[in-house]
Amino acid sequence: MLPVAVARGWTLATDDGDALRVLEHLAPDHPYDRIRRLLVRGAADGLVTEAEANEIHEEMTRAGFWDRVRPFPER
Repeated sequence: MLPVAVARGWTLATDDGDALRVLEHLAPDHPYDRIRRLLVRGAADGLVTEAEANEIHEEMTRAGFWDRVRPFPER
């Protein structure tokens, strides 16, 4: 996906550290977003609530996603 995003000028969405290292080498100014940031943006844009963003994140971690920091802390 990285070569496609770069070639087409799309923002790369990934949390793959190796992909981000390659991106830094090939196209250091190319935009990218990590999953947690996308969830935060989705909540800010009203696409999901903060609770829904946390639920999506939790479901992803149960499926093997490595990031354990929730997009929104408990209040």
